[in-house]
Amino acid sequence: MALTTLGYGAMQVGTVIQTVIHAFTDTTTNSTDSDADLTGSSFSFTPKLASSLLLISINVSIRMARNSNTGQGCTINVVHDGTAIQETPQDYEFYCYEAGGSAIIFKERLNKEVSVSASSTSARTIKLQGRPFATGDSGTLIVNNASMTSTIKVQEIAQ
Repeated sequence: MALTTLGYGAMQVGTVIQTVIHAFTDTTTNSTDSDADLTGSSFSFTPKLASSLLLISINVSIRMARNSNTGQGCTINVVHDGTAIQETPQDYEFYCYEAGGSAIIFKERLNKEVSVSASSTSARTIKLQGRPFATGDSGTLIVNNASMTSTIKVQEIAQ
C-alpha cells in the first residue's frame, strides 16, 4: 500500500487531500454555435501535491429553449487551465425532443465528472463553457436562469 506525505503525516492512495466547492449564480445566455464562458464559474485552485488526481464534478442549472419541436440540447465542458477536459465534441450531451406543440423549453440539472492529473502545485483556473445544440428558431442555452445556483466541486485525491 503506497503512502504519500504532505508535511503532516502519511496518507494512503485514495485519501482526499482537499475539497473545494465553488458556487455561482450568474446567468449566462448563449445562442451561438461556439462555446461561451459561463459567467461566474471561473475560480483558482491550487493542488497541494503534484502527484495527486483532481476529480472535478459539476452540477449546472440549465434551461434550453427553441421555437420549434425539433429538439434542443446543449453541452457543458470543464476547462482546466485553458484546456477542456474530456470535451464533448457534439452539442447534445444533454438533449430533449418534444413530439407535439410548436416550441420546446426544458429546465434540468446537468451533472458531470471529469478527472485530470494535478501535475504541479501551481495555481490553475477552472471554469465551465457551454453551447446550445441548435441556434435556429431562437435556440438558446441559459445557465442559472431565474436566480438558480450551479456548483463546481474539486476533490484532490492522493495517488
